[in-house]
Amino acid sequence: AEENEPIFTEMLSKYDADIDVDIKKLDSINTKLKVKNREPKGLPDYLRAYMLTENAKIQDVSAQIEKDLKILDKDYNKKTRSIHYQIEVSPGFTSELQLRPREIHPLIKQHHKRWYSLSKKYDNTNVIPVSLQLQIYNAELQLEENILKILGQ
Repeated sequence: AEENEPIFTEMLSKYDADIDVDIKKLDSINTKLKVKNREPKGLPDYLRAYMLTENAKIQDVSAQIEKDLKILDKDYNKKTRSIHYQIEVSPGFTSELQLRPREIHPLIKQHHKRWYSLSKKYDNTNVIPVSLQLQIYNAELQLEENILKILGQ
């Protein structure tokens, strides 16, 4: 990931967007491997990036990315209004890219840090307590309400 970070950053720098590239921390990798019961090669986001642009420009930036880069996978996360790409950075090495509206990124980041990161520590042997499930559910509802306000929907 460290060797490919400058390559990935350069690949993304030509688009009309802010870029935040980072390498996943080892403790986060270990947690994800344990909870999702995966092998290290099964994690696609050792090196990841957020590409942030105005909501009105998302489709244009997305079209340009899809024209210019080698996309191995693409999906849309409705909750975060993000287009997720798996991009080949160099032969045999891929990275995750999340393209999302700049306006809502701080909300998503705060929510992820507090709720998503907490909930992923639970698995089939360590079940999420009901009270925590309710807190997460309420936080998700609040997140959606805040996103709709910001994006004017």
